[in-house]
Amino acid sequence: EAAQVRASRAAKAAATRVEFFTMQRGEDA
Repeated sequence: EAAQVRASRAAKAAATRVEFFTMQRGEDA
């Protein structure tokens, strides 16, 4: 379903943001 694809993309984008944020913080993570 399109809704599932949208939710999957949103989840992937959120995970990518979390990873980027963690990398930016470095040792503070």
